Amino acid sequence: MDSNKKAAGGLWHSLAGSVGGTTASLIVQPLDVIKTRQQQLLFNPNGALAVKYRTAIGTARAIVVEEGVRALWTGTGPALYRVIPGAGLYFYFLHSLAELAKRAQPPGTPLSTTSNLMVGALARSLVAGVLMPLSVVKTRFEGLGTNPYGGTLSAVVTIAKTERLAGLFSGFWPTIMRDAPYSGFYFVFYQESKARLKHLGLPTFVLSGVSATVSGVLATVLTHPQDIIKTRLQLQVVQSAGNVAMLTPPAYYTGIGDVVRRICREEGVRGFFKGLVPRLLRRPVTAVVTWVLYEYIISGR
Repeated sequence: MDSNKKAAGGLWHSLAGSVGGTTASLIVQPLDVIKTRQQQLLFNPNGALAVKYRTAIGTARAIVVEEGVRALWTGTGPALYRVIPGAGLYFYFLHSLAELAKRAQPPGTPLSTTSNLMVGALARSLVAGVLMPLSVVKTRFEGLGTNPYGGTLSAVVTIAKTERLAGLFSGFWPTIMRDAPYSGFYFVFYQESKARLKHLGLPTFVLSGVSATVSGVLATVLTHPQDIIKTRLQLQVVQSAGNVAMLTPPAYYTGIGDVVRRICREEGVRGFFKGLVPRLLRRPVTAVVTWVLYEYIISGR
């Protein structure tokens, strides 16, 4: 009986996470499209690097003018295919791993900070690994602005046939290196911010809000270089026609180290922070919508 209750509890956490994640994904998809366009590598017909998307507002304006408002939601299909199971899997793994961790401790003992960080990092890594093919498809749709594959599932099949596992899981390690440390950075900065601002005598909700904002910004900035490396690797395997190639030519990058070296040489340090503004905006919106809906559904069981 207890095992059935635990299984049901896990599924309920998964459902709540999926609802929250799906809603958040629909709201922030335009920010993802803008970020991807700013991060992608563009080339002129002569093969030289081209600069088309500079600021977030300028990128949004260019997309709307050239492709229409609907283009801001390009990639929504694979985003939903990913987030519906993704958010659910994350909360399911989070709940299940937390339960496993509690069994290793004396009854009634809360999880330590280190245990919570490890559980969160492992849950994120597991989800990223399982859903990486959909992440690749989503990034390519956003970068192209069109759907050359005929659909999300068709894209997965095509990439599997033409590029094998290397294509389906391109950008895997940068994704892990981005997502796993984020929770740790966030927690450390959150605690430090609260400690440093406590003497101001701010109301608790203001102190928590300010600390959460500061920690979110700092954690996002520190993990942003990994994000652009991920994007570059996921976009480099498709050729496109036109005056400006929308995706990087095949084999332009040989791996993570090569991406880092080329960005340093060709774009400078600023190259590692392209698309930072939409990602900074995306993080808090996603977190608030997902967690608020998650807690609301769970509390109403």
